[in-house]
Amino acid sequence: MTNNLIHLTDSDLDRPLYRIFGFARFVEVFEEKQLTLVKPKKWDDPFENFILNSTGILPDGMEFQFGSRDAFYGQCWTLTKTVYAIGKTTLAQTYALLF
Repeated sequence: MTNNLIHLTDSDLDRPLYRIFGFARFVEVFEEKQLTLVKPKKWDDPFENFILNSTGILPDGMEFQFGSRDAFYGQCWTLTKTVYAIGKTTLAQTYALLF
């Protein structure tokens, strides 16, 4: 399995992982015993969709968008315990922090 890890050292493999869940989703993980992948366009953080919503200009001057942006699913996990991207009020009212 370790040949599938990107930018992780052997010491990282024993570190805790952190993830922010909506409280209902947090409960659902334990009730259903499964994690769900979600389309990034449904994520609350507008910066998560920055690249997928980007446009570009082709050499002939034609504008384009990332055509497969609706085909991606994912989850966000981190090795960092600190949550700095979400306001404390939103975090307290909406999210459960798993650690």
